[in-house]
Amino acid sequence: MDNPNPSELLKDETRRLQQAWVDHDEVWLEHYLVAGVEDPRINLQSILTRHHLIEQIPGNTAADLQREELAFAVCVGCLDRLAQQELDADEWGLVHYALKEGFTNVEGIQVPLPLVEVYRRLVGEASDAQPPNYVEAFLREISGTGEVTESFRSLRGLFVGLWHERLTLTDANGGDVLELACGSANDYRFLVECGVASALQYTGVDLCLKNIRNAKARFPKADFRVGNVFHLELEDAAFGCCIAHDLFEHLSVEGLEIALSELCRVTRDSFCLGFFQMHEGEAHVVRPYEDYFYNTLSLPRVRAQLESAGFTVQAIHIGTFIRETLGEVRTHNESAYTLVGRKRDE
Repeated sequence: MDNPNPSELLKDETRRLQQAWVDHDEVWLEHYLVAGVEDPRINLQSILTRHHLIEQIPGNTAADLQREELAFAVCVGCLDRLAQQELDADEWGLVHYALKEGFTNVEGIQVPLPLVEVYRRLVGEASDAQPPNYVEAFLREISGTGEVTESFRSLRGLFVGLWHERLTLTDANGGDVLELACGSANDYRFLVECGVASALQYTGVDLCLKNIRNAKARFPKADFRVGNVFHLELEDAAFGCCIAHDLFEHLSVEGLEIALSELCRVTRDSFCLGFFQMHEGEAHVVRPYEDYFYNTLSLPRVRAQLESAGFTVQAIHIGTFIRETLGEVRTHNESAYTLVGRKRDE
């Protein structure tokens, strides 16, 4: 098995990455990357990763709900931007009126076009292929009370419940999955709530012991372990699928190449990787920051390495993907890419 130990440079980088988490306690880590735009229930890259995993489950009927969940995530983002304007109950009522009439502006309040279009489609009777009109329900609640926080809390969990109803109907095995930099079960907790986890043989790896303690405390029966992406103590092709989010930009260029090599080595069939800072230039933009990095990675360079390891790679620019799916809409991060790889037949 070709699994070289890290160089002295990477051993030092590992120590620095570990040091970066020393000052954060378990309570802080438990709530890191699971709120706001990073909430996996509405984060587009987390949703695409869940969809990739769902597609591995034999017999799933997912395509209709996948499309609706992407629209849902965009609509929640639109509603959140409206909420940032600190509208009162009467102004929310005006937004509601605008949606009913198909207006994108009402008394100076700009109503995003995707919200108008999705609302129009949701009007009518819900079916298996169409969720209930969650925009209508949200606006009825908020225009009556003006309470934004509680309204968003109930709204964000909608598709968790819809997926759970859909996926718990099958006992099919979706295969074995490895998650790198799993955090405190940041995404896994929603794989459980959605019913995806029950169809997977999941292993989560993280360099931070505090994260692994949190994850094990929350899910004592799941396989969480401390691990180093520079030197995964796993057999070649150990997992059918590998997933990761917001990891590779924090590594040195040498560390990135080693980590991607290790990922490809242990992945048998496919991967789904979320990048929060990527561009289509030919060179990585290296930005050291305290104990680690905030690099902007080169899509051509990353893609070339993954393809040289035997994978066909689909690069999804999140902003473009959503605009092609739902029309003109602004995402919170125009540098976000998701890369989906599938092993080529030898």
